[in-house]
Amino acid sequence: MGSEYVLTGEEVVVGRSPENAISIPDNSVSRKHLLLRQTPSGWMASDMGSGNGTLINGEAIDEETLLENGDQISLGDSEFQFVCEGEPERRLAKVGSGAALESRRRPEGRRPERQSLRSRRREQEATQKKSKSRKLLFVVLFLVFALGGVGIYVKTQEGKQKALEAQAAGEIGRRESILNGRFQSARTLIREGNWFDAQLALQELHEQAPDFRTREIEELLKAAEQEVPNQAAMDAAQDALSVLELREAHVRLGRVTTTEYQRERLNNLKRELQEGIRKKIAAANALSSQTSSREKMVELKALTEDVLAVVPGHRDATSFQSIAVEAIRRMDAPRPTVVTPDTPWVAVTEKFKAGEVEEATQLAQACADKHARCKTMHAQLTDLANKNRRIEKLTPREFFDFYELDKKLSEGTGSTLRQRIVLFAVPAIENNARNARLAGRLGEATGLASGLLKMDPKNATAQNIMEEVREKAKETYLRAYTLRSTQPDQATRLFNEVVHMLPASEEYAQKAQTQLQALRSGRLASEE
Repeated sequence: MGSEYVLTGEEVVVGRSPENAISIPDNSVSRKHLLLRQTPSGWMASDMGSGNGTLINGEAIDEETLLENGDQISLGDSEFQFVCEGEPERRLAKVGSGAALESRRRPEGRRPERQSLRSRRREQEATQKKSKSRKLLFVVLFLVFALGGVGIYVKTQEGKQKALEAQAAGEIGRRESILNGRFQSARTLIREGNWFDAQLALQELHEQAPDFRTREIEELLKAAEQEVPNQAAMDAAQDALSVLELREAHVRLGRVTTTEYQRERLNNLKRELQEGIRKKIAAANALSSQTSSREKMVELKALTEDVLAVVPGHRDATSFQSIAVEAIRRMDAPRPTVVTPDTPWVAVTEKFKAGEVEEATQLAQACADKHARCKTMHAQLTDLANKNRRIEKLTPREFFDFYELDKKLSEGTGSTLRQRIVLFAVPAIENNARNARLAGRLGEATGLASGLLKMDPKNATAQNIMEEVREKAKETYLRAYTLRSTQPDQATRLFNEVVHMLPASEEYAQKAQTQLQALRSGRLASEE
């Protein structure tokens, strides 16, 4: 009672809490009951969802209201007056008050006249009527105030209910917002491929709010049961690929089940695995010429084994592995070499077979002045070393020469270089043979295929080309044979085609050659 509070700042909170700018120790006042806010128009008042509501001049307020000087503010059982010093006070109409009566002054020295009995009765009657009127007025005023109080109470209760509903709606909205934020964070983790953390976040969310997006969360948790192990396998494969451990990466990727969410990552890892194979084959190629170094051959063998664990039967890896195995075998179990002053080239041959080309070249050069065979071998070794350095750029003819040099220098057994020659020669010669066949250059195609079969007797491409051209040569030969007596010129042309189609050692090439000789001599050769 009698306290005054100076309003400062832009906002002032009134309520029971000690933290408020204006703290009211009244249990009928909410902890944060009323907000007073200064605006260019003046101070505004708004209820903060209080339990008993806020009344200004006896009326409950539902929205922000502008205050005027002298306004009465009721918070529960506590009442305040809003005062703006220097401003006129707001005049409130008093219920039951009439116009002010001016008192009349009696003239000084004048006595009242004596009233008659009738006059006094009239005055008494008038007084009684006034008394009755006042009583009636009091009753009316009481009823008005009572009904007004009921109206205020109803309005206060309605305001309180609306405030509670608004507060509840706000709490629901805030809860939904928080839950949606957590759900979207889990979805972001899934998009990033982080199924471990996403699963934990979804489990916690589902436990705390079972009624929130139940179907979606349960579907994602079911997917996580499969995707978490998939992620673990792919993470392990990624680590293995980072150090080019192809076998381990291949095993890990084999554990990945069908995945809908991580398909792109799985495909990327498979491409990385193929790139790893390419890198290891390139490294094996660089090592394959160093057959005199056991350390390099062991490294080459390990490279090829890793590739073959991923792609069994890989052609290049198989060839490089053969080079490594043969070189290691020869170095670990060298054959005894008997060298006499008269046969120094024997040592040259043995060094070459073991893959020690440089050492063999040095020995051949040392004995070249005394022995013609050493001189020849030195020239052959120099040519071979030059072809070995350019092996990726050799023509098919150069590959055939390279292969024959290896055969001569190793006395027919072949050196450790033979597998390397075959490895690079086969795809190059196959390609040229196919192109020649498609262009109709059958003689060139069979020449390449025939040479390829000497290097690789089971080569399917070469075998197919030879069979196809043989059939074509047979048909051409038979046509020429039927025309030899009636159209000898046409028959001669066709027999020449057969001769150029096939190597000289082929059956129909030899038969065609015989018929050509007969036609030139003017006689027909009979078929046996």
